[in-house]
Amino acid sequence: MVNLMNVIKAVTSKSRYYDHPIYKQAQHISQLPIINRLDVVKHYNDIICDGQASFYTITSGSSGSPLKIPWNYADYIRSMMPLWRVRRQYGITSSDFYLTCHVGFDLNTTGKNDKVIISKNFLSLSKACYSNDTMQYYLHYIKLFSPEWIFAQPSFVYYIGDYIRKNDPQLANLFQYIELVGELLLPDILIRIKEFFPNAKVVNMYGMQEFNGILYEKKGGMKPFEDNVYVEIVRDDGTPCELDEEGNIVVTGLKNTVFPLIRYNTGDRGKRIMVDGDIHYMLTMGRSNDELIYNGSRIDGAVFFLTINKYNKTHTHTISKFQAVFENDILLYKVFSFDQLPSEKSIACDLQTIFGTITGIRLNVCVEILNDENCIQDTSKIKYFINNSLS
Repeated sequence: MVNLMNVIKAVTSKSRYYDHPIYKQAQHISQLPIINRLDVVKHYNDIICDGQASFYTITSGSSGSPLKIPWNYADYIRSMMPLWRVRRQYGITSSDFYLTCHVGFDLNTTGKNDKVIISKNFLSLSKACYSNDTMQYYLHYIKLFSPEWIFAQPSFVYYIGDYIRKNDPQLANLFQYIELVGELLLPDILIRIKEFFPNAKVVNMYGMQEFNGILYEKKGGMKPFEDNVYVEIVRDDGTPCELDEEGNIVVTGLKNTVFPLIRYNTGDRGKRIMVDGDIHYMLTMGRSNDELIYNGSRIDGAVFFLTINKYNKTHTHTISKFQAVFENDILLYKVFSFDQLPSEKSIACDLQTIFGTITGIRLNVCVEILNDENCIQDTSKIKYFINNSLS
C-alpha cells in the first residue's frame, strides 16, 4: 500500500505554500492543518507551482467567484482515469457524445450566455433559459446530436427529463447512462429521474474541479477514488468523526502537482456509513444551495426540490421550474410553468403543507408565478434555494 504521507510530500514538493516544517515533519495526515477556500484564495500564488501549468479548469463559483485550477496534462489525465474506469463499466468511453449544461460561463470562461454550446464531444444547454420555445429548441439539438449519456446536476436532469416525458417521451431512450453531479441527490428525486429515463443507468458522483472525481456510487453508498484523493469526515474542531456522525468533508488531492490542495475543507458535509460490512460515504449537505437553519437544525436546500417534486406528483398542472428564497421569516417560491397554474394563494397553501409534513417546520409561504424565462437565475450557478437571512 502506498504511504499517504510520502505521496503528499511528493505532490507538494514544488509549492512554496507547503515549504514549511509542519508539512515536512508531519508523520500522519491528522497533524496537518485543514485549509478552506478562503485560504486558497489568499495564498493562491504560493500554492501554485510557477511555470508548471498547461491549462486551467474553472470551478462553478457556488461559494463565490469562480476559481481557476491550474493543471498539467499528465496530472489531469491521471486524475481522470479512475472516473473513466467507472464509466467504462457502464459502456461509456471518452469518444461518446454527451449532454451537459451551463449557466453564464462556458469552458473558457468567456462569459458567454449562449443557450446552446456545442463542442466536439458534448452538447451543453443553458439552465438560465427556460420557456416552451427554448425547450423545443433544446429538443431539436438533442435529436440532431443524439447524445448517449448525460453529465449534469440532478435539477437539470429532472427539468429536461420532465419536459421530454411530457412532449417527446421516445427521446429519453437515447440515453444509456446518466451521471449526476454537483448537487445533493435525494432518494425521491433519484426515483423520478429513473422514471423519466427508464433505459438509462443513473449513477451519483461527487467531484470538484479542484480534484475531479472524489466519490462514486457503489452498493447503496459511495466509495472514494482512492488513487486520486484521500477523504476524511471531521468535526469543526478538526477531529475525526465517528461512524454515522455527520461532519465536514475534507479532501486531499493526490495527483495535481501544479496546484496541490492538502486537507481541503470542501464546504460539503457527509458521514461514513457501513454497507455490507464495508465503510462507505454518504453526502448529507452540499454547497450548491444554501441551507435552512431553524431552531438549531440545519437542513439542506435540496428539501425544497423535494417539496416541489411532491407537489407535482399530486397536481395535474405542475411547476416546471422554481427558486425558493427565505428572507424576513417569509419563504417565497418563485415558480414557472408550461401549464396554467392555480392561484398563487392556492399553491402557497399546498407548498406550506407539504414542506411542513416533510420537515415538521411551518413557515410563512408566499408564491410568485413568473412568466419570464430568465427570471430564475443566480451569478455563475443557479440555486433553487437562497437563504438571504444568512447575509
